[in-house]
Amino acid sequence: MPDRDMPTYRGYIVERAEITAEGQQDWDEIARVSDRYIIRRIETWPMQTPEVIDPKYQHPLLTFPLPPMVLREWGEDVTHSDLPLPSLEDMYQQYNEEGVSE
Repeated sequence: MPDRDMPTYRGYIVERAEITAEGQQDWDEIARVSDRYIIRRIETWPMQTPEVIDPKYQHPLLTFPLPPMVLREWGEDVTHSDLPLPSLEDMYQQYNEEGVSE
């Protein structure tokens, strides 16, 4: 029942294959990503970077958080051009709807 049943994601596997003039090579596994993998990676960062994409397009497992950058912040270049960045008003409204007090 699509209105009731929601998938529960346990993780995903990242693979890569090179394509040359001779054709496609075999797929190589790059990483196995799970919630524990993400937490272990984030724990090594000196700080948590605020998200720049709209929260309705975020998933705690499927959208890997942006790592911190030195001497600059993330901008529009990290999101798809069809997904507009949220305005400050949209973010403020979202946080208030989630029960964060002013």
